[in-house]
Amino acid sequence: MTEADEETALIKRAQGGDKGAFERLLQTHYDVMYRTAYKWCGNKMDAEDITQTACIKLARSIDGFRFESAFLTWLYRLVINTAKDWAKARPV
Repeated sequence: MTEADEETALIKRAQGGDKGAFERLLQTHYDVMYRTAYKWCGNKMDAEDITQTACIKLARSIDGFRFESAFLTWLYRLVINTAKDWAKARPV
């Protein structure tokens, strides 16, 4: 089984409610999520907040991943959208 096949199986298990599979997905992609958030906001604490919120959004929306693009591409968009929502919610 290739790495891509393993990730697909992991995503499908996470979509089916397997908490261990979801946890492994987070372990695999958390650093990329954090780095994306950090590049977007430029602040460590804010990037941590954005990443944590993105993890929650991922848990709520993983069923929406339809394998029409790479998971990392989909996840990147989720983190960016989370960062944009975070920025809108901040007091000016």
